[in-house]
Amino acid sequence: MKKNIWIVFMLVIYHTTISAAQPKFTITPLSANEFSVPSNGAGAAAYRVTNNTKITRSLTMVPITGITQNTSAGNCSNPFVLANNQSCILQLQINGGLLGSNGVNIGPQICKATAYGSPDPFLCSQPSFINRLNIAVNENSLQPYSLVVHSAGDPEAFVSVCPLNTDGTFSASCGDSGVGGEVFDVPHDIALNNSGTFSYVTSQADDKVYKCPVNPNGTFNPCGETGSSFSEPRGIVLNRSENTAYITAPNMNRVTKCSVNATNGEFVSCSQLSENTNFSEPYFIALNEVNTFAYITNFGNGLVVKCPINPDGTFNTCIDAASGGFNFNGPEGVFIDNTRDIAYVVSFNAKQVFACQINSTDGQLVSCRDSGAGVVFEGPVGITLNKSRSIAYITDNRAIKATIFQCPINPIDGSLRTCTKISRQVFFNLASILVTN
Repeated sequence: MKKNIWIVFMLVIYHTTISAAQPKFTITPLSANEFSVPSNGAGAAAYRVTNNTKITRSLTMVPITGITQNTSAGNCSNPFVLANNQSCILQLQINGGLLGSNGVNIGPQICKATAYGSPDPFLCSQPSFINRLNIAVNENSLQPYSLVVHSAGDPEAFVSVCPLNTDGTFSASCGDSGVGGEVFDVPHDIALNNSGTFSYVTSQADDKVYKCPVNPNGTFNPCGETGSSFSEPRGIVLNRSENTAYITAPNMNRVTKCSVNATNGEFVSCSQLSENTNFSEPYFIALNEVNTFAYITNFGNGLVVKCPINPDGTFNTCIDAASGGFNFNGPEGVFIDNTRDIAYVVSFNAKQVFACQINSTDGQLVSCRDSGAGVVFEGPVGITLNKSRSIAYITDNRAIKATIFQCPINPIDGSLRTCTKISRQVFFNLASILVTN
C-alpha cells in the first residue's frame, strides 16, 4: 500500500514538473532578435505568440523602454486575446534614442492581462535565452544611409548617398558620394565592410575594383584601385570574416577570389577560381551566414548556381541551386535572409522578385515563388534588406525614370507586402543598393 502511494506521489511530482517547465505562452522569433541600432536610428523585430493554456486569455507585453508595439492590422493588438493554441504576430518597433547605452537583453515578456490591461506578474512567459531580444546601441553612429550605384548618369556614373529615416524611408534628397565618373566607369555593385569604413565598388568598363574610405555620413574620401586580375567585374561580396572577397566576371564566366589585408582593407593575391559549366554570365553573388555556400545569379542561362566554399575559400563543385530545374529568367540581384532561410532573387526579364526557401541541410533553393511585391516592375536589378530584415529595397529602371521600391516584409512567410516608390528622388540607370539601417 505504501509503495502504491509513493508511486502516485512521484507521478504527481513528475507531471507537475513537466507542466511547470512548459511555457504558458510560446514566443518564437520571426526575424533577427540580435542586432544593433544607431543611437539616433531604429530597428524592428517580430515574434509569434501562441497561447498554450487551455482557456482563452487576454494577454499583454511587459513594457520595455524604447520599444513600442505595432498594432496595425494583422498584428497582435494591445492587449490581445488568444484562445487555446491560437497565435498572433507581435511586431516591435525599436527606437535607438530611447534604449539607453546598455541596449536591451531581455524579453519580450508576455503576461496575462489584468482587468486594467496591465501585466499580471504571476502568469508570464518569455522566449528561450537565445531567442530573447539582444539589441545593442551604437553610440558612434550617425543617421543611417543607403548607397545606390548608378551604372550611368547625367552626365556620368556615380554612387549616391541617401539618408534614411527611422522607419526606413528616404529622409531627404540623395547626394553624390563625392566620387563619380572621374573614377568609376560603369560601376555595378558595391560592398561595405562591417565597420562601415571602406566600400568596394566594381567598375566594369575599366576592369577595376575601387576601395573608397567612407565617412560617417556615407560620403566617400578619394578612392583608389585595389586588387588585380579583374575582367569586367560586376558582382562583389565580402565573407563574414572580411578576409576574402569574391568578384564575378560575366564575360569570362568566372569568379575571382581576393584575400583582404586586415590592416588596410586592400585586396591582395587575387586569382580566378576554376571555371564551371553552370556559369553563364554570372552577375551578382551572395553568401549564406556561415559562409559555407555562395549563391551566384547567371543572367545567360537563368540559373542561380550554388558553390560550396572550401576552408581555404575556394569553391567546390558548383551546381544549379534550384531544385526541380526552376529558371529565374535573367536573374540579377540576390539576397540571402538567414533569419528565415529565404533567398530573394530579382528577375530582370520576368520583371519580378522571387522568394525561395533554403533547405537547411544542403542549401538548395526550394518552393520558389513570386514574392508578392504587389507592383509591376519594369527593369528590376538590385535588392537588399535592412538589418532587422523587415524592409526590402529594390532598384528598378523604369521607362520614365529609375526608382527604388521600399517593401515591408511579412514576418511569417517572408513575402513582400505592397511595395511603394521612394519619392522626391532623381535616379538614373540604377544597379545595386545597400543600406546601413
